[in-house]
Amino acid sequence: YMTGAEPLICTYAVGAAPTRCWDIVSGEPMPADLAAAVADPAVIFVAHNASFDRSVAQRLLKLPIPAARHHCTRVQAYSAGMPGSLEALAVMIGLTEDEGKIKDGQRLI
Repeated sequence: YMTGAEPLICTYAVGAAPTRCWDIVSGEPMPADLAAAVADPAVIFVAHNASFDRSVAQRLLKLPIPAARHHCTRVQAYSAGMPGSLEALAVMIGLTEDEGKIKDGQRLI
């Protein structure tokens, strides 16, 4: 599982702070605010398809963040009878194209 995968960047936001980008491939150390969030057992990590993010964090970045500290917005959408894809979900909740998922993102994978 995840053979040959390599995390290149990590985009994140802590609380209401602006979104930041950690350039992993450059060898840049983990930013202090992200390291503090990882170390704080009260911090919950929120992601769409959180199982993927959790797998990357544990297997590739060696960050032991327990499953109980992850909240999956995809599961939350499904439980409300909404679509699971970010693109379809953005349309359903009325986000503008600029607010929705970056359409070119799949090409980067």
